[in-house]
Amino acid sequence: MSEDKLKRAAVLFDLDGTLLDTLAGLADSMNAALASSGLDTHPTEAYRYFVGDGMDMLIRRAGPQCENDQALHATLSQAMCDEYSRRWACHTKPYDGIEQMLTAISDRGLPMAVLSNKPHEFTCKCVEKFLPNCDFAVVQGVDETTRPKPDPAGAIAVAETLGITPSEIVYLG
Repeated sequence: MSEDKLKRAAVLFDLDGTLLDTLAGLADSMNAALASSGLDTHPTEAYRYFVGDGMDMLIRRAGPQCENDQALHATLSQAMCDEYSRRWACHTKPYDGIEQMLTAISDRGLPMAVLSNKPHEFTCKCVEKFLPNCDFAVVQGVDETTRPKPDPAGAIAVAETLGITPSEIVYLG
């Protein structure tokens, strides 16, 4: 890749499981939500298979009873939001070497962005608390205008904000 091309490229990161280890906090929150509805909880390791496709899918995977029960799904969704709002920072930390890697990328002049399937409010909170010295040009989570990945619209919007084409983004997640 030419030096000129590197100056125009950007790096787009997923957050959970890529920059931050958030598994235990998500598991604790979801298990508390399940328990509050009298449902079975799961070991933290099981959440490796439940997370990754947004909060709605996490709830469906952890609480399969809600698949055909919209009221239960709504109850679990609210309980998960309440529990996660209390626990979002518990057990969360950057993976070893992440801050040094982000500094090295920034030192090369490459813009960086975060696009997460975590709700936008918590995406911003996590980046601010756990990666405070990292200069992200865009930090975006799921909200009323950004759908969870694999929907490409969020990544396309990040590219537009950065003033580059999507093909100039390296996605890590």
